[in-house]
Amino acid sequence: MKTCSNCGGSYDEKEPKCPYCGMINEVGAENEYKDKLNRIRKDLDNVDELAVIDYKSELRAFLKMFITTLLVVGFIAIMIVSAQISKREGAGGGERKAMDAKIEEIKTLRSYTEKWDALYDAGKYDEMCDVIATDNGKINVYDWQHYDFYKGYEAYYDTRSKIAEILSKDNAATYIKADAIHHALYAYYMTISSKSTYKFTPAEKELFKEEWPKLVKEVCEAFDFTEEEFDTLRIRAGSDSYPDYTEVNHFAEERWGK
Repeated sequence: MKTCSNCGGSYDEKEPKCPYCGMINEVGAENEYKDKLNRIRKDLDNVDELAVIDYKSELRAFLKMFITTLLVVGFIAIMIVSAQISKREGAGGGERKAMDAKIEEIKTLRSYTEKWDALYDAGKYDEMCDVIATDNGKINVYDWQHYDFYKGYEAYYDTRSKIAEILSKDNAATYIKADAIHHALYAYYMTISSKSTYKFTPAEKELFKEEWPKLVKEVCEAFDFTEEEFDTLRIRAGSDSYPDYTEVNHFAEERWGK
């Protein structure tokens, strides 16, 4: 027991102060302080342990979420890259196929045009027309470098072929004669007329200038009319323009009847 120095009251020495007058008991107060301090330390230790537990729990949750997100993003990235690669490979494959097809087309065209070029260079134009007529449909003739000349000369060749057919018969029909004359005028339109859209080299132009008078003479001899009559018909059928078949047919009917 402890006796209070202030009021003389007796109390337990562990008490921090006198219960009667409130006088501080240094020993009891110090013990109380130490007890409170120890409790605070224990509470802090408990708080640290809980904090660590919570931190570890949150860290595990974060890592799970991070790994899951990383896997999802990685999967999406792989899918995108794969799609891009497939697209490029597909596009590249399509381009290669188109290029291969074009190469084959050029090779095929070349296999035909080599024959045509040889006949053109040799001046064998009639034979050239026969060969191209056979090959036409198998290959695109429009891509040939001498296509314009071929079409121009073909008009002469066809006219002469029609005249030969007419002369081989006793009485050819009027419309057949009209067709042959129309072909002759078409040859003029294609190769001589200023309105022709076909392009010829200087040598080709010179050849057609030589061939046209010959063709006129052949037509006039075959159908028994003068060159003046034929030129009048040319002007009547359209002059330098594309020849009007109706006018040519009227001329033929006037001359040979229907």
